[in-house]
Amino acid sequence: MLCHLRHNLGTSTLSPSHRGARLFALGPKALQKAGSPRAKGSTTTMTQAATNMQPTLQRLWEIDQPGAVSRLRLNEKPLPALKPGQATVQVHAIGLNMADLFSVLGLYAAFQASENNTPGLEFAGIVTDVHSGSEGANNLRVGDKVVGITKFGAFSSHVNLKVPYLRHFPENWTMEQAAAFPVQALTALYGLQMLGGLQPNACLLIHSAAGGVGLAALKIARRFDCRVLGTVGDPSKVQLLQERFSGSQGKMHFVARTSPRSFKEEASAFLRQQGLQGFDIVFDSLQGSYFQPGYDLLAPCGRAILFGAGALTPAVGADASLLSNRSFSSIISLLSPAKISALLGTVTGYLTRPKLDLLKLPGENKGVLGFNLIWLYEKIDMFEALYQSLEGLQLESPMVGRTFPFAELPAALEHLQSGQSVGKVIVQVKHHDG
Repeated sequence: MLCHLRHNLGTSTLSPSHRGARLFALGPKALQKAGSPRAKGSTTTMTQAATNMQPTLQRLWEIDQPGAVSRLRLNEKPLPALKPGQATVQVHAIGLNMADLFSVLGLYAAFQASENNTPGLEFAGIVTDVHSGSEGANNLRVGDKVVGITKFGAFSSHVNLKVPYLRHFPENWTMEQAAAFPVQALTALYGLQMLGGLQPNACLLIHSAAGGVGLAALKIARRFDCRVLGTVGDPSKVQLLQERFSGSQGKMHFVARTSPRSFKEEASAFLRQQGLQGFDIVFDSLQGSYFQPGYDLLAPCGRAILFGAGALTPAVGADASLLSNRSFSSIISLLSPAKISALLGTVTGYLTRPKLDLLKLPGENKGVLGFNLIWLYEKIDMFEALYQSLEGLQLESPMVGRTFPFAELPAALEHLQSGQSVGKVIVQVKHHDG
């Protein structure tokens, strides 16, 4: 049996009618093609717009000692001067991700290793300045609406970012929709297509299907005419997914997770109904006790793609700093009964996390791959290829769930942490100048 892995992200498997339309402006070389009125006008590049003005004050959420959401502090300080290659964006919307929550809780190694004490990975806003030495600056104008991905620092009213990480978005999208797009769409595409080798008519298991990444994965799967079993943590989310994907001609089925055993029974029944021996891809943001049932149901040449650990998320209000660099016995000695209750699921899940016998993998003919989008950040060429592939898929605008004002960003994180969110949680940033 042949195993196929599609490495060429720029090659679409869609029908000709799905190709060619430009959904998303692509990087500095294509900024002029985004439809922005400014991109069609003068080619004069803006330099430091505030040369004769007071430095811009940025409001930003910072955390000096990660461990709990309550440790975030809203501060105000002068925006650093632009460096060559950068543009300044006045942020209007911020997309929240589980990586942001884990950064704040002190459980995200990449944030711990960075010198930035402001979390946040994605935002949408308006360009207010472009450094004259920026590559691609001739195609980026003050006043352009853009979306950006940054390696932390997005929990701010203003962001200085390298021009290649800024892109125009469709004119009919809101700031909130734009801020909800990049991380979840790139995560879903990279995991499914590049690592999972997604092929038309494949059979997928997608955990947390009502979340931002889950919804993006479902849209991609629909474009590839895949058969999908999607799981959610709350029965109320099943109906929402059934309504949003009602035109899938019975190829998509959704279930609420109640226990690993009952889930495995439901998943096995789904495979029997499809006449299949297993899933081609398990797209897993949970891990924990649901990993093994999914792995067991992988077909030969199937792949489990791991990109999160939602099952180990500490409860709202927990101080996760107690888990850092400590033995289990020392953790217990430091915890009060209330703190033990808040962290019990995380500690138990960690101690009972699944383990694989590597000697059996070749015989089982299965693969397990894990990834974290943050480590791809410096590979700008790969980002470009991923965006091009997304453009060919013509995905509709993302689903925005609850929105919160900037001053209530900690509450927005706790809503995400609660597991009750549907779609993308967005933080809106208002500016006095309109």
